[in-house]
Amino acid sequence: KVRATQGALSLAVYALFGCLNRFDILSIIIVLAEKRDAAAAAGSHAKQHDGKQVLDGLLALQKPLIAQNVPRAGDNVGQDGPLCLGKTTIKNGKAKSLAENLPIAFQGEPTEKVAILTKFGRVATVMNDQDPQRIREEVSIPPELAGERVDKAAAQLLSDYSRAELTRWLGEGSLTIDGSVVKPKHKVFGGERLTLSAQRQSREDWHAAQDIALDVMFEDDDVLVLNKPAGLVVHPGAGNANGTLVNALLYHRPDLSKLARAGIVHRLDKDTSGIMVVAASPLSYQRLVLAISERSVRRRYLAVCEGVMMAGQDIDRPVGRDPRLRTRQAVREDGKPAQTQARVRDRYRAHTAVDLVLGSGRTHQIRVHMQSIGHALVGDTTYGCRRIVPEGASTETVALLQRYSRQALHATELDFKHPVSKEAMHFSAPIPKDLQALMDALTHDRDRFH
Repeated sequence: KVRATQGALSLAVYALFGCLNRFDILSIIIVLAEKRDAAAAAGSHAKQHDGKQVLDGLLALQKPLIAQNVPRAGDNVGQDGPLCLGKTTIKNGKAKSLAENLPIAFQGEPTEKVAILTKFGRVATVMNDQDPQRIREEVSIPPELAGERVDKAAAQLLSDYSRAELTRWLGEGSLTIDGSVVKPKHKVFGGERLTLSAQRQSREDWHAAQDIALDVMFEDDDVLVLNKPAGLVVHPGAGNANGTLVNALLYHRPDLSKLARAGIVHRLDKDTSGIMVVAASPLSYQRLVLAISERSVRRRYLAVCEGVMMAGQDIDRPVGRDPRLRTRQAVREDGKPAQTQARVRDRYRAHTAVDLVLGSGRTHQIRVHMQSIGHALVGDTTYGCRRIVPEGASTETVALLQRYSRQALHATELDFKHPVSKEAMHFSAPIPKDLQALMDALTHDRDRFH
Protein backbone atom coordinates (compact mmCIF):
# COMPACT_ATOMS: atom_id res chain seq x y z
CA LYS A 1 0.00 0.00 0.00
CA VAL A 2 2.83 2.39 0.70
CA ARG A 3 6.25 2.52 -0.91
CA ALA A 4 8.96 4.30 1.03
CA THR A 5 12.70 4.00 1.45
CA GLN A 6 15.72 5.33 3.31
CA GLY A 7 15.60 4.50 6.96
CA ALA A 8 14.01 7.02 9.30
CA LEU A 9 12.04 8.71 6.53
CA SER A 10 10.53 5.35 5.62
CA LEU A 11 9.49 4.82 9.24
CA ALA A 12 7.95 8.29 9.44
CA VAL A 13 5.91 7.73 6.31
CA TYR A 14 4.87 4.27 7.44
CA ALA A 15 3.72 5.71 10.77
CA LEU A 16 1.62 8.26 8.89
CA PHE A 17 0.04 5.87 6.41
CA GLY A 18 0.39 2.51 8.14
CA CYS A 19 -3.13 2.36 9.54
CA LEU A 20 -4.72 2.79 6.14
CA ASN A 21 -6.19 -0.41 4.82
CA ARG A 22 -7.27 0.53 1.29
CA PHE A 23 -5.89 2.95 -1.29
CA ASP A 24 -7.64 3.29 -4.62
CA ILE A 25 -5.55 6.34 -5.38
CA LEU A 26 -1.95 6.47 -4.21
CA SER A 27 1.58 6.46 -5.48
CA ILE A 28 4.47 7.74 -3.45
CA ILE A 29 8.22 7.70 -3.84
CA ILE A 30 10.22 9.16 -0.97
CA VAL A 31 14.01 9.25 -0.89
CA LEU A 32 16.88 11.63 -0.28
CA ALA A 33 14.52 14.28 1.09
CA GLU A 34 15.29 16.15 4.29
CA LYS A 35 13.67 13.78 6.73
CA ARG A 36 12.40 16.16 9.35
CA ASP A 37 10.94 18.67 6.90
CA ALA A 38 9.18 15.95 4.94
CA ALA A 39 7.69 14.23 7.98
CA ALA A 40 6.64 17.51 9.62
CA ALA A 41 5.06 18.79 6.43
CA ALA A 42 3.18 15.56 5.89
CA GLY A 43 1.94 15.46 9.47
CA SER A 44 0.78 19.08 9.55
CA HIS A 45 -1.21 18.86 6.34
CA ALA A 46 -2.62 15.32 6.59
CA LYS A 47 -4.95 15.53 9.58
CA GLN A 48 -7.23 12.64 8.74
CA HIS A 49 -6.18 9.09 7.91
CA ASP A 50 -7.87 8.94 4.56
CA GLY A 51 -5.85 8.29 1.42
CA LYS A 52 -7.24 11.12 -0.69
CA GLN A 53 -7.11 13.67 2.15
CA VAL A 54 -3.54 12.72 3.01
CA LEU A 55 -2.48 13.24 -0.59
CA ASP A 56 -4.40 16.48 -0.93
CA GLY A 57 -2.74 17.72 2.24
CA LEU A 58 0.70 17.04 0.82
CA LEU A 59 -0.22 18.55 -2.53
CA ALA A 60 -1.41 21.70 -0.77
CA LEU A 61 2.07 22.49 0.51
CA GLN A 62 3.16 25.94 -0.58
CA LYS A 63 6.82 25.46 0.38
CA PRO A 64 8.58 22.88 -1.78
CA LEU A 65 10.45 20.08 -0.09
CA ILE A 66 14.20 19.95 -0.55
CA ALA A 67 16.19 17.15 -2.13
CA GLN A 68 19.86 16.74 -2.88
CA ASN A 69 19.96 15.02 -6.27
CA VAL A 70 18.27 16.07 -9.49
CA PRO A 71 16.58 13.40 -11.65
CA ARG A 72 16.36 13.75 -15.40
CA ALA A 73 13.20 13.44 -17.44
CA GLY A 74 12.21 9.81 -17.78
CA ASP A 75 14.25 8.60 -14.80
CA ASN A 76 12.79 5.70 -12.88
CA VAL A 77 13.41 7.26 -9.49
CA GLY A 78 12.61 4.04 -7.65
CA GLN A 79 14.67 3.94 -4.49
CA ASP A 80 17.17 6.67 -5.19
CA GLY A 81 15.24 9.70 -6.40
CA PRO A 82 13.91 12.78 -4.59
CA LEU A 83 10.50 13.11 -2.99
CA CYS A 84 7.88 12.85 -5.71
CA LEU A 85 4.19 12.45 -5.02
CA GLY A 86 1.29 11.68 -7.30
CA LYS A 87 -2.19 10.23 -7.38
CA THR A 88 -2.53 7.04 -9.35
CA THR A 89 -5.40 4.73 -10.10
CA ILE A 90 -4.88 1.17 -11.25
CA LYS A 91 -6.99 0.02 -14.18
CA ASN A 92 -6.41 -3.21 -16.06
CA GLY A 93 -3.07 -3.55 -14.34
CA LYS A 94 -1.80 -0.17 -15.56
CA ALA A 95 -1.14 2.91 -13.50
CA LYS A 96 -2.70 6.12 -14.76
CA SER A 97 -2.00 9.51 -13.22
CA LEU A 98 -5.07 11.43 -12.10
CA ALA A 99 -3.92 14.61 -10.44
CA GLU A 100 -1.28 17.27 -10.14
CA ASN A 101 1.91 16.50 -8.27
CA LEU A 102 4.10 18.22 -5.78
CA PRO A 103 6.82 20.50 -7.19
CA ILE A 104 10.27 19.92 -5.77
CA ALA A 105 13.01 22.50 -5.40
CA PHE A 106 16.56 21.16 -5.48
CA GLN A 107 19.43 22.62 -3.51
CA GLY A 108 22.63 23.81 -5.07
CA GLU A 109 23.95 26.48 -7.36
CA PRO A 110 23.26 27.93 -9.77
CA THR A 111 19.51 27.43 -9.96
CA GLU A 112 16.25 25.88 -8.84
CA LYS A 113 14.88 22.89 -10.70
CA VAL A 114 11.35 21.53 -10.74
CA ALA A 115 10.50 17.85 -11.12
CA ILE A 116 7.00 16.55 -11.83
CA LEU A 117 5.93 12.93 -11.51
CA THR A 118 3.00 11.79 -13.63
CA LYS A 119 3.55 8.05 -13.79
CA PHE A 120 4.29 5.86 -10.81
CA GLY A 121 8.01 5.99 -10.20
CA ARG A 122 8.85 8.07 -13.27
CA VAL A 123 9.83 11.70 -13.57
CA ALA A 124 7.78 13.31 -16.34
CA THR A 125 9.74 16.54 -16.64
CA VAL A 126 12.61 18.40 -15.06
CA MET A 127 12.84 22.06 -15.97
CA ASN A 128 15.85 24.23 -15.28
CA ASP A 129 15.35 27.91 -15.90
CA GLN A 130 18.88 29.20 -15.50
CA ASP A 131 21.02 26.35 -16.75
CA PRO A 132 19.28 24.70 -19.71
CA GLN A 133 22.56 23.23 -20.93
CA ARG A 134 23.28 20.85 -18.04
CA ILE A 135 23.02 17.30 -19.39
CA ARG A 136 22.58 13.90 -17.79
CA GLU A 137 21.66 10.87 -19.89
CA GLU A 138 21.91 7.12 -19.38
CA VAL A 139 21.06 4.52 -22.01
CA SER A 140 21.63 0.81 -22.56
CA ILE A 141 23.45 -0.29 -25.72
CA PRO A 142 21.21 -2.75 -27.60
CA PRO A 143 22.68 -6.05 -28.88
CA GLU A 144 22.25 -5.00 -32.52
CA LEU A 145 25.00 -2.39 -32.07
CA ALA A 146 27.56 -5.01 -31.01
CA GLY A 147 30.87 -4.41 -32.79
CA GLU A 148 30.26 -0.68 -33.41
CA ARG A 149 32.65 1.99 -32.22
CA VAL A 150 31.37 3.58 -29.04
CA ASP A 151 31.26 7.06 -30.62
CA LYS A 152 29.08 5.75 -33.46
CA ALA A 153 26.83 3.87 -31.05
CA ALA A 154 26.52 6.96 -28.85
CA ALA A 155 25.60 9.10 -31.88
CA GLN A 156 22.67 6.75 -32.61
CA LEU A 157 21.49 6.42 -29.02
CA LEU A 158 22.05 10.02 -27.93
CA SER A 159 20.83 11.68 -31.09
CA ASP A 160 20.15 15.04 -29.43
CA TYR A 161 23.89 15.72 -29.51
CA SER A 162 26.35 15.90 -32.38
CA ARG A 163 28.94 13.18 -32.88
CA ALA A 164 31.66 15.79 -32.40
CA GLU A 165 30.26 16.69 -28.98
CA LEU A 166 29.98 13.04 -27.99
CA THR A 167 33.55 12.35 -29.10
CA ARG A 168 34.79 15.31 -27.07
CA TRP A 169 32.86 14.14 -24.01
CA LEU A 170 34.36 10.65 -24.39
CA GLY A 171 37.81 12.23 -24.33
CA GLU A 172 36.95 14.34 -21.30
CA GLY A 173 35.48 11.41 -19.40
CA SER A 174 32.02 12.97 -19.32
CA LEU A 175 30.67 10.08 -21.39
CA THR A 176 31.49 6.67 -19.94
CA ILE A 177 30.66 3.05 -20.64
CA ASP A 178 29.77 1.04 -17.54
CA GLY A 179 31.45 3.77 -15.51
CA SER A 180 34.77 3.50 -17.35
CA VAL A 181 36.45 6.08 -19.57
CA VAL A 182 37.11 4.64 -23.03
CA LYS A 183 38.45 5.92 -26.33
CA PRO A 184 36.05 6.78 -29.18
CA LYS A 185 37.28 3.77 -31.18
CA HIS A 186 36.39 1.32 -28.39
CA LYS A 187 34.13 -1.46 -29.71
CA VAL A 188 30.93 -2.21 -27.80
CA PHE A 189 29.48 -5.67 -27.11
CA GLY A 190 25.86 -4.71 -26.41
CA GLY A 191 24.26 -4.55 -23.00
CA GLU A 192 26.64 -1.94 -21.58
CA ARG A 193 25.37 1.30 -20.02
CA LEU A 194 26.34 4.61 -21.58
CA THR A 195 26.29 7.42 -19.03
CA LEU A 196 26.57 11.07 -20.05
CA SER A 197 27.12 13.75 -17.41
CA ALA A 198 28.23 16.98 -19.04
CA GLN A 199 27.53 20.64 -19.42
CA ARG A 200 27.29 22.58 -22.63
CA GLN A 201 28.64 26.10 -22.75
CA SER A 202 25.52 28.19 -23.12
CA ARG A 203 25.69 31.43 -25.07
CA GLU A 204 21.98 32.05 -24.83
CA ASP A 205 20.49 34.62 -22.47
CA TRP A 206 17.38 33.34 -20.73
CA HIS A 207 17.26 36.35 -18.42
CA ALA A 208 17.57 39.40 -20.66
CA ALA A 209 14.32 41.38 -20.82
CA GLN A 210 13.76 42.94 -24.24
CA ASP A 211 11.03 45.29 -25.36
CA ILE A 212 9.47 43.14 -28.08
CA ALA A 213 5.78 43.59 -28.91
CA LEU A 214 3.46 40.82 -27.71
CA ASP A 215 -0.11 40.06 -28.78
CA VAL A 216 -1.57 39.12 -25.38
CA MET A 217 -5.04 37.57 -25.72
CA PHE A 218 -5.58 36.85 -22.02
CA GLU A 219 -3.65 37.42 -18.82
CA ASP A 220 -4.15 36.92 -15.10
CA ASP A 221 -1.93 36.07 -12.13
CA ASP A 222 -1.44 32.49 -13.28
CA VAL A 223 -1.45 32.29 -17.08
CA LEU A 224 -0.87 34.28 -20.24
CA VAL A 225 -2.35 33.38 -23.61
CA LEU A 226 -0.45 34.79 -26.59
CA ASN A 227 -0.81 34.95 -30.35
CA LYS A 228 2.75 34.36 -31.57
CA PRO A 229 3.65 35.86 -34.95
CA ALA A 230 5.57 33.88 -37.55
CA GLY A 231 9.30 34.58 -37.39
CA LEU A 232 9.53 34.85 -33.60
CA VAL A 233 11.61 32.14 -31.92
CA VAL A 234 10.08 30.93 -28.65
CA HIS A 235 13.22 30.59 -26.52
CA PRO A 236 16.97 31.21 -26.76
CA GLY A 237 18.97 28.50 -28.46
CA ALA A 238 21.64 27.88 -31.06
CA GLY A 239 21.63 30.77 -33.51
CA ASN A 240 19.08 32.73 -31.46
CA ALA A 241 20.83 33.97 -28.34
CA ASN A 242 18.17 36.61 -27.68
CA GLY A 243 15.31 38.44 -29.36
CA THR A 244 12.96 35.59 -28.52
CA LEU A 245 9.51 35.24 -27.00
CA VAL A 246 11.16 34.47 -23.66
CA ASN A 247 13.02 37.78 -23.73
CA ALA A 248 9.78 39.60 -24.58
CA LEU A 249 7.93 37.84 -21.75
CA LEU A 250 10.59 38.85 -19.22
CA TYR A 251 10.09 42.49 -20.23
CA HIS A 252 6.31 42.18 -20.05
CA ARG A 253 6.28 40.22 -16.77
CA PRO A 254 9.65 40.45 -14.95
CA ASP A 255 8.46 38.00 -12.27
CA LEU A 256 8.57 35.23 -14.89
CA SER A 257 12.34 35.14 -14.36
CA LYS A 258 11.63 33.19 -11.16
CA LEU A 259 9.95 30.37 -13.07
CA ALA A 260 11.54 27.46 -14.88
CA ARG A 261 12.02 28.40 -18.54
CA ALA A 262 10.27 31.72 -17.89
CA GLY A 263 6.93 29.89 -17.77
CA ILE A 264 7.19 28.26 -21.21
CA VAL A 265 5.31 24.95 -21.11
CA HIS A 266 5.09 24.23 -24.86
CA ARG A 267 6.37 25.88 -27.99
CA LEU A 268 5.71 26.62 -31.64
CA ASP A 269 8.31 26.52 -34.40
CA LYS A 270 9.83 29.85 -35.38
CA ASP A 271 7.80 30.12 -38.60
CA THR A 272 4.57 28.70 -37.17
CA SER A 273 2.16 31.38 -36.01
CA GLY A 274 -0.64 31.14 -33.50
CA ILE A 275 -1.83 30.62 -29.99
CA MET A 276 0.26 29.61 -26.97
CA VAL A 277 -0.29 29.43 -23.23
CA VAL A 278 2.44 30.46 -20.77
CA ALA A 279 2.48 29.78 -17.03
CA ALA A 280 2.81 32.81 -14.77
CA SER A 281 3.06 31.15 -11.35
CA PRO A 282 4.84 28.06 -9.97
CA LEU A 283 1.57 26.20 -9.36
CA SER A 284 0.21 26.93 -12.85
CA TYR A 285 3.54 25.91 -14.37
CA GLN A 286 3.44 22.57 -12.61
CA ARG A 287 -0.20 21.91 -13.50
CA LEU A 288 0.07 23.00 -17.13
CA VAL A 289 3.12 20.80 -17.71
CA LEU A 290 1.18 17.90 -16.24
CA ALA A 291 -1.93 18.68 -18.31
CA ILE A 292 0.12 18.75 -21.52
CA SER A 293 1.87 15.49 -20.64
CA GLU A 294 -1.52 13.86 -20.05
CA ARG A 295 -2.94 15.23 -23.33
CA SER A 296 -5.67 17.27 -21.62
CA VAL A 297 -4.66 20.49 -23.39
CA ARG A 298 -6.33 20.46 -26.83
CA ARG A 299 -4.52 22.21 -29.67
CA ARG A 300 -5.92 22.77 -33.17
CA TYR A 301 -4.06 23.96 -36.25
CA LEU A 302 -4.81 25.18 -39.76
CA ALA A 303 -2.46 24.32 -42.61
CA VAL A 304 -2.35 24.52 -46.40
CA CYS A 305 -0.63 21.54 -47.99
CA GLU A 306 0.39 20.57 -51.50
CA GLY A 307 -1.78 18.12 -53.40
CA VAL A 308 -5.51 17.46 -53.18
CA MET A 309 -6.48 15.28 -50.20
CA MET A 310 -9.51 13.16 -51.00
CA ALA A 311 -10.33 12.54 -47.33
CA GLY A 312 -9.00 13.20 -43.85
CA GLN A 313 -6.52 10.88 -42.19
CA ASP A 314 -5.56 9.80 -38.68
CA ILE A 315 -1.78 9.65 -38.78
CA ASP A 316 -0.12 7.45 -36.15
CA ARG A 317 3.58 7.27 -36.94
CA PRO A 318 6.50 7.57 -34.49
CA VAL A 319 8.73 10.61 -34.91
CA GLY A 320 12.42 10.99 -34.06
CA ARG A 321 15.50 12.88 -35.12
CA ASP A 322 16.53 12.35 -38.74
CA PRO A 323 19.85 10.44 -38.55
CA ARG A 324 21.01 12.01 -41.81
CA LEU A 325 20.29 15.65 -40.91
CA ARG A 326 20.21 16.58 -37.24
CA THR A 327 18.10 19.71 -37.68
CA ARG A 328 15.22 17.65 -39.09
CA GLN A 329 12.82 15.09 -37.65
CA ALA A 330 11.60 12.02 -39.48
CA VAL A 331 9.16 9.14 -39.21
CA ARG A 332 11.21 6.28 -37.78
CA GLU A 333 10.32 2.98 -36.09
CA ASP A 334 12.35 3.75 -32.96
CA GLY A 335 10.91 7.27 -32.64
CA LYS A 336 8.50 8.55 -30.04
CA PRO A 337 4.78 7.83 -30.51
CA ALA A 338 3.01 10.63 -32.39
CA GLN A 339 -0.59 11.03 -33.51
CA THR A 340 -2.15 13.71 -35.72
CA GLN A 341 -5.74 13.99 -36.93
CA ALA A 342 -6.02 15.71 -40.31
CA ARG A 343 -9.39 16.78 -41.68
CA VAL A 344 -10.10 18.47 -45.01
CA ARG A 345 -11.25 22.07 -44.59
CA ASP A 346 -11.25 23.13 -48.25
CA ARG A 347 -9.94 21.77 -51.54
CA TYR A 348 -8.30 23.79 -54.29
CA ARG A 349 -7.06 22.73 -57.71
CA ALA A 350 -3.64 21.57 -56.49
CA HIS A 351 -3.73 22.22 -52.76
CA THR A 352 -5.79 21.50 -49.65
CA ALA A 353 -6.60 23.49 -46.53
CA VAL A 354 -6.49 21.14 -43.54
CA ASP A 355 -7.63 21.32 -39.91
CA LEU A 356 -5.33 19.38 -37.61
CA VAL A 357 -5.53 18.18 -34.01
CA LEU A 358 -2.49 16.94 -32.13
CA GLY A 359 -2.64 13.76 -30.11
CA SER A 360 0.96 14.33 -29.03
CA GLY A 361 3.43 17.18 -29.26
CA ARG A 362 6.63 16.04 -30.96
CA THR A 363 9.04 18.48 -32.56
CA HIS A 364 7.89 19.36 -36.12
CA GLN A 365 5.18 16.70 -35.77
CA ILE A 366 2.58 18.13 -38.16
CA ARG A 367 5.20 18.97 -40.77
CA VAL A 368 6.75 15.50 -40.61
CA HIS A 369 3.40 13.70 -40.63
CA MET A 370 2.02 15.67 -43.56
CA GLN A 371 5.19 15.02 -45.57
CA SER A 372 4.94 11.32 -44.71
CA ILE A 373 1.51 11.04 -46.38
CA GLY A 374 2.67 12.93 -49.48
CA HIS A 375 1.19 16.33 -48.61
CA ALA A 376 4.02 18.63 -47.55
CA LEU A 377 2.99 22.06 -46.30
CA VAL A 378 3.17 25.02 -48.66
CA GLY A 379 6.43 26.88 -48.08
CA ASP A 380 7.98 24.12 -45.97
CA THR A 381 11.13 23.46 -47.97
CA THR A 382 12.66 21.63 -44.98
CA TYR A 383 10.02 18.92 -45.31
CA GLY A 384 9.50 18.39 -49.00
CA CYS A 385 7.62 21.42 -50.35
CA ARG A 386 7.93 21.30 -54.17
CA ARG A 387 6.43 24.72 -54.92
CA ILE A 388 3.54 23.13 -56.83
CA VAL A 389 1.59 25.60 -59.00
CA PRO A 390 -1.88 24.88 -60.46
CA GLU A 391 -1.83 24.61 -64.25
CA GLY A 392 -2.88 27.88 -65.85
CA ALA A 393 -2.72 29.86 -62.60
CA SER A 394 -2.48 33.64 -62.76
CA THR A 395 0.86 35.40 -62.51
CA GLU A 396 -0.07 36.68 -59.05
CA THR A 397 -0.93 33.21 -57.75
CA VAL A 398 2.25 31.70 -59.19
CA ALA A 399 4.35 34.44 -57.59
CA LEU A 400 2.62 33.99 -54.22
CA LEU A 401 3.17 30.23 -54.17
CA GLN A 402 6.79 30.46 -55.27
CA ARG A 403 7.64 33.18 -52.77
CA TYR A 404 5.69 31.94 -49.76
CA SER A 405 8.45 32.15 -47.19
CA ARG A 406 7.31 29.95 -44.29
CA GLN A 407 5.39 26.76 -43.63
CA ALA A 408 1.69 27.49 -44.04
CA LEU A 409 0.81 26.46 -40.50
CA HIS A 410 -1.11 28.35 -37.82
CA ALA A 411 -2.18 27.32 -34.31
CA THR A 412 -5.82 28.38 -34.38
CA GLU A 413 -7.41 27.14 -31.15
CA LEU A 414 -6.44 26.16 -27.62
CA ASP A 415 -8.61 24.52 -24.94
CA PHE A 416 -7.51 23.84 -21.38
CA LYS A 417 -8.68 24.04 -17.79
CA HIS A 418 -7.40 27.04 -15.91
CA PRO A 419 -4.66 25.56 -13.70
CA VAL A 420 -5.92 27.31 -10.55
CA SER A 421 -9.63 28.12 -10.96
CA LYS A 422 -10.28 24.93 -13.02
CA GLU A 423 -12.49 26.98 -15.34
CA ALA A 424 -12.74 25.69 -18.91
CA MET A 425 -10.80 28.07 -21.15
CA HIS A 426 -11.16 28.38 -24.93
CA PHE A 427 -9.17 30.71 -27.17
CA SER A 428 -8.91 31.14 -30.92
CA ALA A 429 -6.35 33.14 -32.86
CA PRO A 430 -7.35 34.89 -36.12
CA ILE A 431 -5.79 33.62 -39.32
CA PRO A 432 -2.72 35.79 -40.09
CA LYS A 433 -2.76 37.97 -43.19
CA ASP A 434 -0.17 35.99 -45.16
CA LEU A 435 -2.00 32.69 -44.69
CA GLN A 436 -5.39 34.25 -45.41
CA ALA A 437 -3.97 35.81 -48.61
CA LEU A 438 -2.70 32.38 -49.68
CA MET A 439 -6.09 30.76 -49.11
CA ASP A 440 -7.90 33.60 -50.86
CA ALA A 441 -5.60 33.30 -53.91
CA LEU A 442 -6.13 29.54 -54.13
CA THR A 443 -9.90 29.99 -53.76
CA HIS A 444 -9.94 32.59 -56.53
CA ASP A 445 -7.83 30.31 -58.74
CA ARG A 446 -10.24 27.44 -58.21
CA ASP A 447 -13.30 29.58 -58.90
CA ARG A 448 -11.83 30.81 -62.19
CA PHE A 449 -11.88 27.24 -63.54
CA HIS A 450 -15.27 26.16 -62.21
